[in-house]
Amino acid sequence: GKYKRIFTIMMAGLVIYSLVLADHVMWGKEYDNSTVPLVLNYADRVKEKNISSQDVVALPLTANDAYNLNFNTEKSFVVFGKDTVSKLLLQNKLKEAFDKFGVKYILGYSPELSAQIASSTGAVIIADSMIQTDNQDLEMNNKMWFLNLVK
Repeated sequence: GKYKRIFTIMMAGLVIYSLVLADHVMWGKEYDNSTVPLVLNYADRVKEKNISSQDVVALPLTANDAYNLNFNTEKSFVVFGKDTVSKLLLQNKLKEAFDKFGVKYILGYSPELSAQIASSTGAVIIADSMIQTDNQDLEMNNKMWFLNLVK
C-alpha cells in the first residue's frame, strides 16, 4: 500500500512535468515563429493609416497571422493568397472579388504584385513584403533564445 501510493504520486508528477515541458516547447515554437516580428511590424503600419472599421485589408499571410493582426489593430483582414490574386488578375476578376469582400487596402504582397493589384483595383498599399523588421525585434529574439537556453 505504501509503495503503491508513492508510485502513483511519482507517476502523476512525471505526467504533469511532461505536460509542462510539452507546453513550454509549443509556446516557444509559437513565439519563435519568424512571422511574429513581421506581423508586429505590419500591425504598426496598419495603425498608422486611418482605416475605418468597415474597410477590409487583404493579405497573403496565414489565417493565424490575420487573426493576430486583427487582435493587434482591431481592423478587418481577409486572406487572399498570392496564387489566387495572380489568377484573379489574369482573369480580370480581382476587382470584383475585392468589391465583394470590401477590400480597400492591401498588405504584404511583393512590390510587383502590389503595384498590379493597386492599378487593377485601386486598393491602397499599406506595406509590401519588402518591409524590414526592427533590429530590436531581432535582439529580443536572440535574448529570449539565450534566456530559454539558460533556463
